[in-house]
Amino acid sequence: MTDQAIVVHEGNQIQLGSLTATNPKDLINRASEIATELKSIITKRSLSKMIQNREFVVVDGWTTMGAMLGVTAREVTQETRELENGDWEATVELCRVSDGSVIGRGSALVGMDEIDRTGKQTWGSRPKYARRSMAVTRATGKAFRISFSWIMSLAGYATTPAEEMDGIMEGEYSEDRTTPQKQSNKKQSAPERPYPPEALKKALAYKITNSTVAGVPSEKQIGLLAAMLDLCFAGEEKASDIRHAVTEYLTGYKSVKDMPGSVVKVLLDWLDAKQDNGGEYQPNVMAVKEARSVRTQALKDAGQMDLLDTAKDLGGEESPAD
Repeated sequence: MTDQAIVVHEGNQIQLGSLTATNPKDLINRASEIATELKSIITKRSLSKMIQNREFVVVDGWTTMGAMLGVTAREVTQETRELENGDWEATVELCRVSDGSVIGRGSALVGMDEIDRTGKQTWGSRPKYARRSMAVTRATGKAFRISFSWIMSLAGYATTPAEEMDGIMEGEYSEDRTTPQKQSNKKQSAPERPYPPEALKKALAYKITNSTVAGVPSEKQIGLLAAMLDLCFAGEEKASDIRHAVTEYLTGYKSVKDMPGSVVKVLLDWLDAKQDNGGEYQPNVMAVKEARSVRTQALKDAGQMDLLDTAKDLGGEESPAD
């Protein structure tokens, strides 16, 4: 059985998972509602990666979409196997939760010959279980892509799962994969700080997604992060409310106590606190400017004009572009 998406027609209804419609317009309207909510979740939980200025959603984001549609992934264990050269191949089916019907299918490969941008093996040097697991992960993403990439497109994301982009070199990605872009010999310079709010948000999301830090942060890390964020708004009233607005805008978490270790570590690296002459820790000057710009943007987005007025009265207002 080849990779495929299965559309079920029941009478005058079209059914995709739990998504049913009586006509194409109704189908698109319902899918658009799901896409809007999906985008909110992906943004808050940092379930995407930036590659060549495009956002690619990781498999956790695709399976989240599946859950919203009443669809779950199931590995076809008898078709998951190691090939003679060490490659791993896996197949995954998509099943409708309500009745167990198979509505989609995808297969994928993890190759021993895959290399990263430095020329080193990506998976050839990894343990067998890791190669098998990634093959299943890729097959899961591919099954959802074949069946529901159009919904991911409605949400504004690239229609290829991020895990399929392993090894793509800078300057080589194109959506149709048929005409690779030529790499420029000119080294692109990094944008100057302070970064505008949206650019900072995307940069932090990328680092969080790719972080190797796991588990719960220590009380010392949580305390340091809260203290450094408060220092960014020193002297302002309602500083804790402002801090919550900033962290929610950047990471989806209001309180630093709710953040996983990966988010805390990335934010601490961004704030880059150093000891001053008196031995007290102070956040990086550029990070302070960025935090204040984020404060302005976040409060505007939330319609909290009272906090913005307080900031202006204290002389702390900065435009997002500063």
